[in-house]
Amino acid sequence: MDQGIGVMKVAVSDAVRADFPRLQLWVSWVAVPPGKKSSPALREHLADVDDRVKGFAVGSLRLDPVASAYRAFARQIGLDPDADRNPLERLAVERLTVGRLASGGPLADAMTVSMLETGIPLWAIDSEQTNGWLRVDADERGTLVIADDKRSLVPLLATPGTDLAPAIHRRSPSTALVYALQVGKVPTPAVEEAFWHLSAAVADRSHVR
Repeated sequence: MDQGIGVMKVAVSDAVRADFPRLQLWVSWVAVPPGKKSSPALREHLADVDDRVKGFAVGSLRLDPVASAYRAFARQIGLDPDADRNPLERLAVERLTVGRLASGGPLADAMTVSMLETGIPLWAIDSEQTNGWLRVDADERGTLVIADDKRSLVPLLATPGTDLAPAIHRRSPSTALVYALQVGKVPTPAVEEAFWHLSAAVADRSHVR
Protein backbone atom coordinates (compact mmCIF):
# COMPACT_ATOMS: atom_id res chain seq x y z
CA MET A 1 0.00 0.00 0.00
CA ASP A 2 1.61 3.29 -1.07
CA GLN A 3 1.49 5.67 1.89
CA GLY A 4 3.52 8.40 0.22
CA ILE A 5 5.85 8.59 3.24
CA GLY A 6 7.80 5.35 2.91
CA VAL A 7 6.12 2.79 5.18
CA MET A 8 7.39 -0.77 5.31
CA LYS A 9 7.66 -3.85 7.48
CA VAL A 10 11.15 -4.36 8.90
CA ALA A 11 12.99 -7.08 10.77
CA VAL A 12 12.01 -9.02 13.85
CA SER A 13 14.93 -11.11 15.12
CA ASP A 14 14.67 -14.87 14.74
CA ALA A 15 14.79 -15.40 18.52
CA VAL A 16 11.86 -13.02 19.08
CA ARG A 17 9.89 -14.39 16.15
CA ALA A 18 10.19 -17.89 17.59
CA ASP A 19 8.18 -16.75 20.61
CA PHE A 20 5.93 -14.25 18.82
CA PRO A 21 5.39 -15.46 15.26
CA ARG A 22 2.69 -12.88 14.50
CA LEU A 23 4.70 -9.87 15.67
CA GLN A 24 5.52 -7.33 12.94
CA LEU A 25 7.29 -3.97 13.08
CA TRP A 26 6.15 -1.27 10.65
CA VAL A 27 8.24 1.87 10.16
CA SER A 28 7.60 5.07 8.23
CA TRP A 29 10.00 7.89 7.41
CA VAL A 30 8.07 11.10 8.04
CA ALA A 31 9.15 14.63 7.12
CA VAL A 32 8.21 16.74 10.15
CA PRO A 33 7.16 20.25 9.11
CA PRO A 34 9.09 23.13 10.68
CA GLY A 35 7.64 25.10 13.54
CA LYS A 36 5.93 24.12 16.78
CA LYS A 37 2.33 24.81 15.74
CA SER A 38 0.14 22.61 13.57
CA SER A 39 -1.59 23.97 10.51
CA PRO A 40 -5.16 25.30 10.91
CA ALA A 41 -6.39 22.29 8.90
CA LEU A 42 -4.67 19.81 11.19
CA ARG A 43 -5.87 21.59 14.34
CA GLU A 44 -9.40 21.51 12.91
CA HIS A 45 -9.07 17.78 12.22
CA LEU A 46 -7.82 17.23 15.78
CA ALA A 47 -10.79 19.18 17.15
CA ASP A 48 -13.17 17.10 15.01
CA VAL A 49 -11.67 13.87 16.34
CA ASP A 50 -11.85 15.31 19.86
CA ASP A 51 -15.56 15.97 19.44
CA ARG A 52 -16.15 12.44 18.19
CA VAL A 53 -14.33 10.80 21.11
CA LYS A 54 -16.16 12.63 23.90
CA GLY A 55 -16.76 10.07 26.59
CA PHE A 56 -13.83 8.04 25.29
CA ALA A 57 -12.36 6.25 28.30
CA VAL A 58 -9.70 3.67 29.04
CA GLY A 59 -12.37 1.19 30.13
CA SER A 60 -14.00 1.27 26.70
CA LEU A 61 -10.73 0.19 25.09
CA ARG A 62 -11.04 -3.18 26.75
CA LEU A 63 -14.09 -3.87 24.60
CA ASP A 64 -12.25 -3.08 21.36
CA PRO A 65 -10.60 -6.13 19.77
CA VAL A 66 -7.61 -4.18 18.43
CA ALA A 67 -6.93 -2.45 21.75
CA SER A 68 -7.45 -5.75 23.56
CA ALA A 69 -4.79 -7.37 21.39
CA TYR A 70 -2.22 -4.79 22.52
CA ARG A 71 -3.18 -5.26 26.17
CA ALA A 72 -2.83 -9.03 25.81
CA PHE A 73 0.57 -8.65 24.14
CA ALA A 74 1.75 -6.36 26.94
CA ARG A 75 0.94 -9.08 29.45
CA GLN A 76 2.76 -11.66 27.32
CA ILE A 77 5.99 -9.67 27.55
CA GLY A 78 5.66 -9.10 31.29
CA LEU A 79 4.06 -5.64 31.37
CA ASP A 80 0.98 -4.43 33.20
CA PRO A 81 -1.12 -2.63 30.55
CA ASP A 82 -2.80 -0.55 33.27
CA ALA A 83 0.56 0.73 34.55
CA ASP A 84 2.62 0.69 31.34
CA ARG A 85 0.08 2.33 29.04
CA ASN A 86 0.67 2.51 25.31
CA PRO A 87 0.28 5.90 23.56
CA LEU A 88 -3.38 5.35 22.68
CA GLU A 89 -4.34 4.57 26.27
CA ARG A 90 -2.36 7.57 27.51
CA LEU A 91 -4.43 9.72 25.13
CA ALA A 92 -7.58 8.28 26.67
CA VAL A 93 -6.34 9.17 30.16
CA GLU A 94 -5.40 12.70 29.01
CA ARG A 95 -8.80 13.16 27.36
CA LEU A 96 -10.55 12.03 30.54
CA THR A 97 -8.38 14.14 32.87
CA VAL A 98 -8.02 17.36 30.90
CA GLY A 99 -11.32 17.23 29.07
CA ARG A 100 -9.88 17.83 25.62
CA LEU A 101 -7.03 16.85 23.30
CA ALA A 102 -4.37 19.55 23.40
CA SER A 103 -2.34 20.30 20.28
CA GLY A 104 1.26 19.11 20.54
CA GLY A 105 2.62 20.24 17.18
CA PRO A 106 2.47 18.82 13.63
CA LEU A 107 3.84 15.33 14.22
CA ALA A 108 2.19 14.78 17.60
CA ASP A 109 -1.18 15.94 16.29
CA ALA A 110 -0.92 13.79 13.17
CA MET A 111 -0.10 10.75 15.32
CA THR A 112 -3.00 11.54 17.67
CA VAL A 113 -5.45 11.76 14.77
CA SER A 114 -4.17 8.49 13.33
CA MET A 115 -4.32 6.62 16.63
CA LEU A 116 -7.84 7.77 17.45
CA GLU A 117 -9.10 7.06 13.95
CA THR A 118 -7.72 3.52 13.90
CA GLY A 119 -6.87 2.31 17.42
CA ILE A 120 -3.28 1.53 16.40
CA PRO A 121 -0.62 2.89 18.81
CA LEU A 122 2.25 4.80 17.19
CA TRP A 123 5.69 5.78 18.46
CA ALA A 124 8.28 8.18 16.99
CA ILE A 125 12.07 8.49 17.08
CA ASP A 126 14.36 11.16 15.61
CA SER A 127 15.95 9.56 12.54
CA GLU A 128 19.24 11.34 13.28
CA GLN A 129 19.54 9.40 16.54
CA THR A 130 19.49 6.00 14.84
CA ASN A 131 22.06 3.95 12.95
CA GLY A 132 20.76 1.76 10.14
CA TRP A 133 17.48 -0.12 10.19
CA LEU A 134 15.14 -0.50 13.13
CA ARG A 135 14.20 -3.99 14.28
CA VAL A 136 12.63 -5.83 17.19
CA ASP A 137 15.25 -7.69 19.22
CA ALA A 138 16.04 -8.84 22.75
CA ASP A 139 18.76 -7.17 24.81
CA GLU A 140 21.32 -8.94 27.00
CA ARG A 141 18.75 -9.30 29.81
CA GLY A 142 16.14 -10.75 27.47
CA THR A 143 13.99 -7.61 27.41
CA LEU A 144 12.28 -7.06 24.07
CA VAL A 145 13.43 -3.77 22.54
CA ILE A 146 13.38 -1.59 19.47
CA ALA A 147 16.98 -1.60 18.29
CA ASP A 148 19.05 -0.29 15.40
CA ASP A 149 22.25 -1.69 13.92
CA LYS A 150 24.36 -0.57 16.89
CA ARG A 151 22.28 -0.48 20.07
CA SER A 152 19.02 -1.03 21.88
CA LEU A 153 16.92 2.14 21.70
CA VAL A 154 13.77 1.63 23.76
CA PRO A 155 11.91 -1.26 25.40
CA LEU A 156 9.01 -2.59 23.37
CA LEU A 157 5.75 -0.64 23.98
CA ALA A 158 7.63 2.03 25.98
CA THR A 159 7.81 5.71 25.08
CA PRO A 160 11.19 6.71 23.61
CA GLY A 161 13.20 8.98 25.90
CA THR A 162 13.70 12.68 25.30
CA ASP A 163 17.11 11.96 23.74
CA LEU A 164 15.30 10.08 20.97
CA ALA A 165 12.37 12.47 20.54
CA PRO A 166 11.92 13.85 17.01
CA ALA A 167 13.57 17.23 16.57
CA ILE A 168 11.51 20.31 15.75
CA HIS A 169 13.32 22.86 13.60
CA ARG A 170 12.08 26.41 13.17
CA ARG A 171 12.78 26.80 9.45
CA SER A 172 13.51 23.40 7.92
CA PRO A 173 11.83 19.98 8.09
CA SER A 174 13.29 17.17 10.17
CA THR A 175 12.77 13.45 9.72
CA ALA A 176 11.17 11.11 12.22
CA LEU A 177 10.84 7.36 12.20
CA VAL A 178 7.26 6.58 13.19
CA TYR A 179 6.67 2.94 14.02
CA ALA A 180 3.82 0.62 14.88
CA LEU A 181 3.72 -2.92 16.18
CA GLN A 182 1.31 -5.42 14.67
CA VAL A 183 0.48 -7.95 17.38
CA GLY A 184 -1.82 -10.92 17.84
CA LYS A 185 -4.84 -10.78 15.58
CA VAL A 186 -4.50 -7.08 14.66
CA PRO A 187 -5.28 -7.06 10.91
CA THR A 188 -2.78 -5.70 8.41
CA PRO A 189 -5.33 -3.27 6.86
CA ALA A 190 -5.74 -1.59 10.26
CA VAL A 191 -2.00 -0.87 10.46
CA GLU A 192 -1.93 0.32 6.85
CA GLU A 193 -4.86 2.63 7.58
CA ALA A 194 -3.01 4.11 10.56
CA PHE A 195 -0.13 5.15 8.32
CA TRP A 196 -2.58 6.43 5.70
CA HIS A 197 -4.16 8.75 8.28
CA LEU A 198 -0.68 9.80 9.44
CA SER A 199 0.32 10.62 5.89
CA ALA A 200 -2.85 12.60 5.24
CA ALA A 201 -2.42 14.65 8.40
CA VAL A 202 1.29 15.36 7.88
CA ALA A 203 0.61 16.41 4.27
CA ASP A 204 -0.97 19.72 5.34
CA ARG A 205 1.35 22.50 4.23
CA SER A 206 -0.11 25.66 5.76
CA HIS A 207 1.80 25.39 9.03
CA VAL A 208 1.82 28.25 11.47
CA ARG A 209 5.29 29.22 12.72
